[in-house]
Amino acid sequence: MNSLTPAPDQASRLRSLVQALRARGEQQHRADPAPPIPPTEPVPPSPASPATPEAPTCAASPPPRPQHPVIAIASGKGGVGKSVLATNLAVALHRRNHLPALVDADLGAANCDILLGERPLRRLGAEPQARLADLTLESRLGPLLIPGHVGVRRPDLAPDALFHRLHTLDGACDVILIDLPAGLDPLTIETLAQADIALIVTTSEPPALADAYAIVKAVTHRRAEGDCTPRQRLELVVNQVRDEDHARGVHARLAQVAQRFLGRRVPLFAAIPRCPAIPRSVGARTPVVVHDPSTASACALLDAASRMSDILDSLERAKPAGPSGF
Repeated sequence: MNSLTPAPDQASRLRSLVQALRARGEQQHRADPAPPIPPTEPVPPSPASPATPEAPTCAASPPPRPQHPVIAIASGKGGVGKSVLATNLAVALHRRNHLPALVDADLGAANCDILLGERPLRRLGAEPQARLADLTLESRLGPLLIPGHVGVRRPDLAPDALFHRLHTLDGACDVILIDLPAGLDPLTIETLAQADIALIVTTSEPPALADAYAIVKAVTHRRAEGDCTPRQRLELVVNQVRDEDHARGVHARLAQVAQRFLGRRVPLFAAIPRCPAIPRSVGARTPVVVHDPSTASACALLDAASRMSDILDSLERAKPAGPSGF
């Protein structure tokens, strides 16, 4: 990777803040682990009719999971920078020698192709029966892109329909990023619950923060039902922060409520400063980590990609032997 100009003081301070909050959260977790989410009570089976012989039961085999880690990116509210995070993270991971595939699942309002400067001919949602691998586009900046369709109503999909198609990307990538629809769409909640890493993006605005908590709550309740990824990282990305105190306060508000009412830790994954380089890069249809790599926002995003790369390497080391993967 090409050497970059040293990060400005603002990005350096935010980096130190994120590391300090993360270390403090891990220390608190060891000292006072969060209570487990109580499982939902099983529904007693209805008594079998004496006139009807009991049919033999056979366990249905679960649908295949992708062999590589899945990073699901969502937000409770639109317009908080979710797609900007997804595209910049994909490009930065590619520059760290990963092979990312970015699935734009914000169907009906997809824009990852615009942010990457691409003009796709085939789109997810426009071809419901197509394999994801057949819809891939190798972007000019490296990551594979599965573009979503725009300007039409989102097709009716079963909540688990997307996740059960991800295995068709095996062999084409080593990590899958999914840009999900904002809000409590069932597709969003199911995909977040099944993902290995779930990133919830918010800003300091009260509606955005309240909606981010709603996402965390819905995912926590869905995971309590079982049949999800056994171990999952769910973390917060705070966008458009002014300074260190601002980032600390926004994260604390959500983390404390989630711990108190859900028994769930929500660590801070990244804090992205408010920076004019972001709208400039959007206008140039080029991610800021390429367009203005020495700016505060780009440095924060590059730091996030560095941390994500370390997480992916640790997942790879912990990966069980055999074809089942994750």
